[in-house]
Parts: sequence; structure tokens; C-alpha cells
Amino acid sequence: MNTLRPAILLLALLPACGRRQHQGPPVEAAVVRPVTVDVPVAVDVPAAVDVPSAVDVPVAVDVPPPPSPDAALVRGLASGSVELSAHIDPAHGVVLVTYLEASPSGRSGVRRSTRRLCGAAAARDAALRARLREAVQQAADNESLECSGDECVVPGMEYQPAYRLRLGRAPDGTRVLLGAMQLSEAALSEEWMERVRAYVDQGLAAARSRPCPR
Repeated sequence: MNTLRPAILLLALLPACGRRQHQGPPVEAAVVRPVTVDVPVAVDVPAAVDVPSAVDVPVAVDVPPPPSPDAALVRGLASGSVELSAHIDPAHGVVLVTYLEASPSGRSGVRRSTRRLCGAAAARDAALRARLREAVQQAADNESLECSGDECVVPGMEYQPAYRLRLGRAPDGTRVLLGAMQLSEAALSEEWMERVRAYVDQGLAAARSRPCPR
């Protein structure tokens, strides 16, 4: 048997076993760097609370009172928008009363007069219409026309007369003008005022006692 061939083959392989295989340059291992991530910090947020809607609170407002029907009637009679003849008492007419103090200069003394007007003559009377216009104009200037009960009053001042318009009811219920008074009232004594009131009452009573002619 030939044992020489295996020995030669073994000797041929020994040098190859002793040599190191060629390797490329060393490869650095990948470095894993930490990544910083900003994480929002949890904040305690209060739970939603139901807030009731605002409630309208009533606010007090100065509201002027509605105009008096009597004041509206007086203004209408003065302006002519209301027919005067329809508001004259057919039975007793209307009385014009004047009671004025002496003028500051003394040139005119105390003035007083009473006159009753009836029917169509009353509606046409220039003095009555002028008195109504003067009363309403003074009321507008002084911003004061007070109607209560059966009387509308325009207050006066010192040496400025007041106006009193007396009202009543006709048998059919119509509001009628019974008297139109021009009187000195401001800054005067109680004795003077008593004389004025007595004079007015006397004039109105006389008209009621004597019916107008038909």
C-alpha cells in the first residue's frame, strides 16, 4: 500500500494553515448617541366649571308720567287744534277772572275783573283765546303745567301771574272749560291769597247761579 502520497499532501497543506488570511481595515462599531426629546410637563388644568350666564338686572329709569288728558285738552284749546266751542258749557259758559297786584312801578294799581262768556260768543272771544295761549306759553317756558282734579295750574313768579284753568263736565260727559283765571299768587301774603280765592269762588258761583240765555 502506498503511504507516501498522503504524507506529501499533508506537508503541502501545512504552510497554508500557518498563514493568516488578509483582512480589511477594522470597522468601528456604530456609536449610538442618546437623543434628547422635550417632553411637555403635565400641568394640572382645573376642570371646566359651568358659569351661569349673566342675568339681566332691572335698572331703575326715570320715566316721565304719561301726559294728563286735561293738559292735552288745554294745549289743544290754546293752539286751536281742539275746537273751543265744543268744550264750552252750554248751560253756564266760561268765566274770565283777573286779580293782579299793583305793578312794581306803581303806575297801575290792583286790577280785578270778572266776565262770563256764553255759547258761540265765548268760542270767538279774543280775550279768552289770548289767555289760553298765554297760559300754555308760560307753561312751556317754565316747564310746568300741573293738572289735578278739576283744575290745571301754571305757576307764576314774583310779578308774573299764575294761570288757573277750571274744568268740569257737561251733562253728556264732555270735558268743558268753566273758568280761565289770571292771578297774582307768588310771594304774597296769606291775606292777599284769601281775597283772591274768595273773588274767584264768587265769580264762578255767580255763573253757576245764572244759566246762559238760549
